[in-house]
Amino acid sequence: MKKLIFISTIIVFASFIFSCNKNKEEAYYQFTQLDDQKLLTYTEGQVLNFKNQIDDEWSFTIAAVHLNLKTPYTKGMGILSQYFYYDEKIIALVDSKMDKFFNIIFRKLPINIELAKENVYKKYPSSLYATIQYMQFWNSLEDATIDFEQPKIEMTINGKTFSNVFVLASGSNSIIENPQPNGEILIRDVNVIYYDEIEGIIGFDDLNGNEWRIIE
Repeated sequence: MKKLIFISTIIVFASFIFSCNKNKEEAYYQFTQLDDQKLLTYTEGQVLNFKNQIDDEWSFTIAAVHLNLKTPYTKGMGILSQYFYYDEKIIALVDSKMDKFFNIIFRKLPINIELAKENVYKKYPSSLYATIQYMQFWNSLEDATIDFEQPKIEMTINGKTFSNVFVLASGSNSIIENPQPNGEILIRDVNVIYYDEIEGIIGFDDLNGNEWRIIE
């Protein structure tokens, strides 16, 4: 009899939780029109060409562009693990010098995930976040983060003016040498990236005195 009561209690509780999940709308942090202007218009196969002051060239090819709408953000297990949904855009690039991939990732997320998850049905204030991830020549162990609230500068490159440029600095003046399994040494010497809010990566500086700038 006790076992039957216990099973009945579980069924009632599960039904209650299912009913709550069904009747309440889960939070969805989605890209807005204002965000769309910052998501870059790179297309698969597009090539970004850069040149330094002694005419050496370096290029990045857009390998893939993925727009992932209404991606679930989950932790834990079971029917209570769903926190919210969010939009995401991932741009994968490969550079010609190192033949290595890196990503530019955009995500629309609540400004405080811990507070947002306290009530999965109540939308919490959100923001657009962007990161340059796995850049092999970046001389920091942390990814370069694009803060859309930081001050912007104006730069003119080859006669073209970029008016919304973020200066991303690693904060390190040390060149990192990473040994690779094949015996090669991976040199990580880029410590400044110039990123235009609309155009994307337009230049970068390295610790060997090279100033790489985008060319048409």
